[in-house]
Amino acid sequence: MKKTFKIAALALFAGLTLASCSENDEPTQKVVTVQKEMIVLNQGNYYKGVEGTLDRLELGMKTSDFWNGTITSNVFKAANGQSLGDSPQNAVMCGSKLYVSVYASKLVWVLNPSTKKIIKSISTTDPEWVTTDGKNVYVANNNGYVTRIDTATYAKDSIQVGPNPACLVVANKHLYASISDGFNFANGYVNGKKVAKIDLKTFKKTKDIAVGVNPGRMDVDNAGNVFVVCIGNYGTIKPEVQRISTSDEVKKVADGNNIVCLNNLLYVFNSQTNWGAGAVKTSAKIFNSLSLQEESVNRFEEREMAPAPTGVFTDLNKQYVIITSDADANSFDKPGFVYVYKKDGSFVKKFNVGIHPYFVLFPGIQTTVTI
Repeated sequence: MKKTFKIAALALFAGLTLASCSENDEPTQKVVTVQKEMIVLNQGNYYKGVEGTLDRLELGMKTSDFWNGTITSNVFKAANGQSLGDSPQNAVMCGSKLYVSVYASKLVWVLNPSTKKIIKSISTTDPEWVTTDGKNVYVANNNGYVTRIDTATYAKDSIQVGPNPACLVVANKHLYASISDGFNFANGYVNGKKVAKIDLKTFKKTKDIAVGVNPGRMDVDNAGNVFVVCIGNYGTIKPEVQRISTSDEVKKVADGNNIVCLNNLLYVFNSQTNWGAGAVKTSAKIFNSLSLQEESVNRFEEREMAPAPTGVFTDLNKQYVIITSDADANSFDKPGFVYVYKKDGSFVKKFNVGIHPYFVLFPGIQTTVTI
């Protein structure tokens, strides 16, 4: 996916050639993954009839101009002559195809990642999230099931995991699904408060791991620890981040409602909203994901914090923190932003994007280099 990575890889490969090859050695070829673009999924506003869109940022060839491109809006519609759909959720690359979940349109698009043209539409029930283990694509459906899609044949099978699964991650030869019971506010999300653990080989649930109230987004560090945001009840129970260790032990890390892992660094963002004023105050903390000790260098609030974060992400090489954001707490029908920061929180750039940006992805493109 990344042109800067491609250049670095070529330099590395050249260095290895000089160090280890004799004059009689023949050049060889190697397939590497590069990131050429960032795509942004904007949810739009389903209740006001605003469709979702897909924006694209072409990335620069060098580190110095990596973020110097401009956003191209509504790329999916331009490529296909039709709407992306209502409330797109997220996207994942598997092999040479891009999979995009679209909640209210009840489908997963299979796209050519370069052209964004439709390869196939796969129907499913209210897809909240998609992820992959590199072989299959898995869909968290709001009806309580996780669907497995065979990427060679598009055949589907499903297992029941619990009400309103919200997010999926792959770690430790298992698939983890956060079970929110998010539509059961009146009863305190009683049938949620857990993360379902599914064996990838058998595609059967092996256990439920008890976590906090209303678990949602998750991420994984390099060691296989799973971090989950437990959103709470939007009132008396505040959002917090918990760690599920590789031995399934659960421990609170910090208060917060958005996370991302960069290798063994955990970034926790905690946004508190004044709905009357439409104002959001966001604090940021960086932790060592193994020791859970807070890092001493944190520059996220030195210059410019995203005004109303909707999600936190990273690039393929895990060199940047990217935050999608509304203009303010009440701007669900206005264009939003994507904010880019270095790993230490130093502000890099802000991009104007579509209405209610919700997810970013750096689709990895495989290319062959000579070494």
